[in-house]
Amino acid sequence: MASSSLQEKPKAPDAPPITRELFVFLDTGESQVPLTPEASVERQRAHLDNLTRLGNEKINLLAGPLAKHPKARGIVLMKVADRRRLAAEFEADPFVVEGYLSLRALPFERVVGKTHFPLEPYQLGEYVIVVVRRATKTGPKAAAEQMTALCQELQVKAPELIGLAGRLVPEAKQPSDVCGVMLLCHPKPVEVRGLLMKLEAAASGGLIVETYSQYMLKGIIDGSK
Repeated sequence: MASSSLQEKPKAPDAPPITRELFVFLDTGESQVPLTPEASVERQRAHLDNLTRLGNEKINLLAGPLAKHPKARGIVLMKVADRRRLAAEFEADPFVVEGYLSLRALPFERVVGKTHFPLEPYQLGEYVIVVVRRATKTGPKAAAEQMTALCQELQVKAPELIGLAGRLVPEAKQPSDVCGVMLLCHPKPVEVRGLLMKLEAAASGGLIVETYSQYMLKGIIDGSK
């Protein structure tokens, strides 16, 4: 008979519920049809109105234009379950419907950070987005582990920078070498890349780190919280 002094191991806490989110890159579309200045302004207004609606409905968690990326014009983090719902939410966006923008979406798993409702009056802030791709020699599983390690290492070394960071999950039907993104509270991509490359997870050579200027409403991410 076991000694009564032995205590049972404490029960592990239940895992937090997984929130399904899609990280969406708004890529340059295939349409080459030129727009008049008036038509461009009209479509831009409808594009922003749709993003505002999604924000008010708490479906669009953050969004903003991305500078100097070779393919993506902007990003949106959507709280939706699948791509069918995603497409439905952009039926009111003429840039998407008419082919000037395309939606490239990957399931997003947060590692650190969170989003907030933007402050009013609305002001645009300059941040850095880190797009992390896996090197050719790195498999998807190893890339996911290294991306997690990179997020956690940055959280220890520079927690004030982290707004939101996590893994992007590859899918069989839509393969991608992009394995993670980080949204950081810092205005200079070059300085951020220099800092990241000093971290073990980035310096190992298994990940390719790219940094770009990202514009979003102030208050959506905050490294101090």
